[in-house]
Amino acid sequence: MEKQELEYWKAVTAGSSSQWVEDTITSLNGNGKLYYIGGEKGRYMRITPEAELQIGSYEHAFPHIGEALFKIDAAQQFSNSDKAFEAACEIGGSKFMEDLFSGEPSQTEGFAFEMKM
Repeated sequence: MEKQELEYWKAVTAGSSSQWVEDTITSLNGNGKLYYIGGEKGRYMRITPEAELQIGSYEHAFPHIGEALFKIDAAQQFSNSDKAFEAACEIGGSKFMEDLFSGEPSQTEGFAFEMKM
């Protein structure tokens, strides 16, 4: 990982320290949805591709959430992902929904890097 990429991921992680964020990499990879708050150590909610809602804690998210260790505290199966997301919104409350849907720019806006493959 190059320095610019490391700085980008550290900024993304820091941006989650006080607000819920969605990890777009999880959904882009076809692994459901992942929402988290807390920076390098915090809480998360994951909706699996099979519509299971998992809630728990994570730690060691350095430089990003993809490196974290997750501990499931509770899980419930739903008939579809929409129902699981409704439950996540109920559990997360207004803060969860405001953070995800406020349209506020992220703390990494304008921070660009080039992925080299």
